[in-house]
Amino acid sequence: MNKSNNQQPISHHYVPQFYLRQFSNKRGKEYYIYTFDKVFKKTFQTNVQNVCCEDYFNDLIDRIPNSYYESLINESKSGKKLKKINTVKDFIELRDDEEPIFIKPPEILFNVNENEFSKIYP
Repeated sequence: MNKSNNQQPISHHYVPQFYLRQFSNKRGKEYYIYTFDKVFKKTFQTNVQNVCCEDYFNDLIDRIPNSYYESLINESKSGKKLKKINTVKDFIELRDDEEPIFIKPPEILFNVNENEFSKIYP
């Protein structure tokens, strides 16, 4: 992800990279894991950044720009007060009189939570 201009990442991991690192070999700052290509029946090593991921996997609609989420901030379909959701904790603390509004793409929200969880994961 390009953090300088807050762009959404293209490749979304459905298995967190911090978890994959537990099964990997470290070379310098990179983590490599053995994979098996079922089509070509070939085993090879690749970076954990390249496995268990798919382009735009967590998007409801492919390639949603960040501006889409920002445009939802003022909309409330139920008449409830909108609560901005930046973390899973925000979502858990949602009250009955509040409606969640995700102001960031899901992948960025998941990334924040995975970074926090990876700090305490053994």
